[in-house]
Amino acid sequence: MKNKTLLITTLIAGLLAACSSAPVEPTAPSVTAVPSATPIPPTPTTLPRELTICLGEEPESLFLYNGTYSQSMLTVWEAIYDGPVDYVDYQYQPVILEQLPDLARGGAILVPVEVSEGMEMVDPDGNLMTLHKDIKYIPSGCSSPDCIAVYDGKTPVTMDQMVVTFKLKPGITWSDSMPLTAQDSVFSFELASSPMIISSKGVIHKTASYTALDELTVEWRGKPGFHDAQYASRFWLPLPAHLLASIDTGSLITDPRASETPLGWGAFILKEWTRGDHIKAMRNPAYFRAVEGLPGVDILTFRFTGTDTETNVNALVSGECDILDQSTQLDSQVLSLLELEKAGKLSLLTSPSPSVELLNLNIKPASYDDGYHAARGDRADIFGDVNVRQAMQLCIDRESLNVDLLGGLSIIPASYQPGGDPLADVNLPLAAYDPAAGAALLEQAGWRDHDHDPATPRIAFSAKNVYAGTVLEANLVTTTSGLRMAASETIAENLQTCGFKINLSFVPKEQLFAARPDGQIFGRSFDLAVFRWGGIVSGCQIFESAKIPTFKNSWIGENVTGYSSAAFDTACQTSRMSLPGQVDYETTMQKPQAIFSADAPVIPLYQLLRVAAAGVDVCGVSMDATSRSSLWNIESVNFGDACP
Repeated sequence: MKNKTLLITTLIAGLLAACSSAPVEPTAPSVTAVPSATPIPPTPTTLPRELTICLGEEPESLFLYNGTYSQSMLTVWEAIYDGPVDYVDYQYQPVILEQLPDLARGGAILVPVEVSEGMEMVDPDGNLMTLHKDIKYIPSGCSSPDCIAVYDGKTPVTMDQMVVTFKLKPGITWSDSMPLTAQDSVFSFELASSPMIISSKGVIHKTASYTALDELTVEWRGKPGFHDAQYASRFWLPLPAHLLASIDTGSLITDPRASETPLGWGAFILKEWTRGDHIKAMRNPAYFRAVEGLPGVDILTFRFTGTDTETNVNALVSGECDILDQSTQLDSQVLSLLELEKAGKLSLLTSPSPSVELLNLNIKPASYDDGYHAARGDRADIFGDVNVRQAMQLCIDRESLNVDLLGGLSIIPASYQPGGDPLADVNLPLAAYDPAAGAALLEQAGWRDHDHDPATPRIAFSAKNVYAGTVLEANLVTTTSGLRMAASETIAENLQTCGFKINLSFVPKEQLFAARPDGQIFGRSFDLAVFRWGGIVSGCQIFESAKIPTFKNSWIGENVTGYSSAAFDTACQTSRMSLPGQVDYETTMQKPQAIFSADAPVIPLYQLLRVAAAGVDVCGVSMDATSRSSLWNIESVNFGDACP
């Protein structure tokens, strides 16, 4: 709980009457006697300014490579690590670096290098390979699928290697006042590379070298052919080599110096961790932004309060919590939180996240992989006709989903790229709710309203690749999430208005996403399904034809809709070969979006919200779509009279 700045008045118990008992011989005319001691004025005493941040769970560890990342852990990290690079509003921002590398402005270059048989390289699909005969590779200067070559197994080839340089701002120190150096970042990279450390090794395996050029400069080199669009972020978060290098690597995960009180350079220093209750952090006097008057408070207390919304909101309103972090999982209670905000009880903090909830249409079920045989029991090929898919877009009232479920605070993207992302094509048309137009398109596609009874589904008369008399019927499945169930019920009602018969089913998440090939999603045995891909739909590549999971490729791939388009595949691969800072990068990234939007293999419903809440007198919390935490700028958070 925060302590407002108070003036503590020192009370004087009495006046000190230090008058002598003996007579005093005056040397001047008599005057009114005064006490020998006068009252001491009150001394202003400022109590520490404290904020309490309530988390939905207790972190298991705060070690950078503990392998059990959680949102609460990321929020605590914000107190001790400022940056090194923030990802805010879909843009990388340097924090402890002088600037970010850029192919156009400097700091990043493509260097032609010779690659011979047996050397490691990255192929056009982003896979780490060893160059050998018949392997595809990207020659130096190649930026589209047209110039991809096949290795002949004899002559060395020339490929491009990314070389990226990062320079630290001078004068930054760890909270123990030791200098933060380039070697600290290299030490962190070497730890992450160790087989004894649990960390994502994907980019590490595609890294040729990561070295300190001097005390403040680090150079990253990718392996030949690695066209890494995130190259500006390839600066490993430093760890204090002077403190941790002497500790056995295998012991770091449990060593308290790494897991409980990790040293940082940020606005706060961790001082206390009472398991099951709280973590306490104090102002860092060595913080490199202290001259700016930051941080705004002296003490942060992270309390572990769980995810019960009623309990947490009551704690916020009563002042036990000053901020409810997004880890408290408030996203399903947006409407009730809006009402509390209107009543002046709290401040609601939201931002549409990059995570897009999708209605996934199974265009090509796994049973079609040996050919479509309706007579042998294959599901009717309802979604193979793009006109049907486009009609479904018109029949679903996505804006009502946004308003009724998310208070109108979300965005409905036109494609897989989330709205708000600078790479999203803002000129793409978004199919507005128009059930009459949707019904007309279904008629055109050969699905007739044969009895003009809105209670009965349409029947195929001349539908493409479907037997006449087939009922326009599909099963829609999703998880038991309250938000998804509510959305699915509305979708079913909307589609039934246009002449579909929709059968709803809600199953546990573990069942829906069971391992392939038996699971409905990964085994491609569903009709319609509402879900999203992890946290973020990761660009066009998961919808490429090569990513369709099948028996032949051991069910590897995320394109569970079975969508396949040669034009989309080419445009997507071209975009993956393009890099920020190159000419026409944005245009190249937008081309596959237009194809995908027109083909409609999925219907984007809305972007999920990132939600937090704060007391009405708290300021400076800047909820953002892409940052690692709702408190990414924790050093600027303040309260009371210190707020603007």
